[in-house]
Amino acid sequence: MPNPTSITEQMLYCTAPITYIQNNNKVSSATSFFFRYETTTNKVIDLLICNRHFLERVDDIAKLNFSLTTINVEIEITTHCHDDTNISSRHIVTWHLHPTEDLAFCFWNPIRDAIQKSSGKNLYNFHLNEGIIPTQTQLNNLNPLEDVVMIGYPSGLYDVVNNFPLFRKGSTSSHPAIDFNGKKQGLVDMACIPGSSGSPIFIYNEGPIPLKNGGIALGNRVLFLGIENMSPQIISPVFDISFSNGQQVIQQSINQIVKNYINLGFYIKSSQMSSFRTIIQSQLPPGDILK
Repeated sequence: MPNPTSITEQMLYCTAPITYIQNNNKVSSATSFFFRYETTTNKVIDLLICNRHFLERVDDIAKLNFSLTTINVEIEITTHCHDDTNISSRHIVTWHLHPTEDLAFCFWNPIRDAIQKSSGKNLYNFHLNEGIIPTQTQLNNLNPLEDVVMIGYPSGLYDVVNNFPLFRKGSTSSHPAIDFNGKKQGLVDMACIPGSSGSPIFIYNEGPIPLKNGGIALGNRVLFLGIENMSPQIISPVFDISFSNGQQVIQQSINQIVKNYINLGFYIKSSQMSSFRTIIQSQLPPGDILK
């Protein structure tokens, strides 16, 4: 398709599946998305953003090493081309790590240029930008319960022929304007499972938009709420079972722990990406300033 016309069609091109490569083997997959800044000299700075826990190979964000500022990781990424084909390629990438949050970015421009040069094709991506990151005033005007959409690759599942992500619908589970547990995070009520990490989450409405004061507005509303990074789990304890083999009842201990997801997901508020501006600015030549 490229040249998408609707908002949701554009969203099909804002993410990319990425796979962690270790010792030439694929280890795990996650979701990444494209984000764009511009400078006062009209230079375009494109980023690829994901969760840093995916890069640091930890299963608990409490284990993140915040003393690190960068990390080199080999990834495989699959991207769209203008001619409706897709390209998968591997790259050893320097990732810049967020100083306090479970986020990381790499500069997409050189990776895109290398892919285009080697393939002879032009890539097509839709880039998110700061214009759809809600201000605190916009968040204050939201209700505790809002419709949300998440885009990504849960369990690495997606349309591999067309390289299209999956859309998941749900609702906010905590008020978007309030920092959940005093952290720059919130909760959504939807199935968030491994592979969804790094998925952008949007408040998205088409047609009538319910307002906090009870009124209704007409049109479309898109707000980039945040980035999914963790799914709460219930850990079931060790238990005993009994069963019959037709002659006698046998008692058996199941010596394992079972983890179950509870259809909730944490997200990092999109406003936290503002810390990336300092890192990006430090990489620009003198006189070239981010807008």
